[in-house]
Amino acid sequence: MKKILAAGAAILLATTTSNAQDQNEKHFDGGYVGAEAGYLDAGSNFNGLYYGATAGFRKQNDNGFVFGIEGNLGKSNAEVGGFENIIDNQWSAMGTAGWVFGNENRDLISVGLGYVRVTAEIEDFKNTGDGISSFIGYERAIGKNLSFRLRATSYDALDTFIGTGGLSFRF
Repeated sequence: MKKILAAGAAILLATTTSNAQDQNEKHFDGGYVGAEAGYLDAGSNFNGLYYGATAGFRKQNDNGFVFGIEGNLGKSNAEVGGFENIIDNQWSAMGTAGWVFGNENRDLISVGLGYVRVTAEIEDFKNTGDGISSFIGYERAIGKNLSFRLRATSYDALDTFIGTGGLSFRF
């Protein structure tokens, strides 16, 4: 009977310690890389699939405030006037800030603001524009180092809106 009580106490202690560690886990702290895909909309005649990669670094404070820097590189198969793959590439660098919430600190709401450069190409004509990029997003830690995110991003360089979903791996 003493062995059963000792085993039960050990399991209870391990569960309590595990829950306390999960409450203090900083799921959005450190470097990360990820992939995203979504839909690009730059007006009624200019839209299509967007896909890209992201990398960044964030610092999560004990009070739940998160700040960092992030870079994105993407491409689109958007078409206009019968021409496809107009967005040859786009890249951005942004400062980010957010707040962790939820009973296990696994949820993050964040915003970002930075610089974007977009290269559009139609046949032999290539045009590059740059400007301001901003986003609002939600991220959910679904594992120790893996999170799922949703974002609404705006690029003023092409008066473009992009809605994306993706995965990030924290290392």
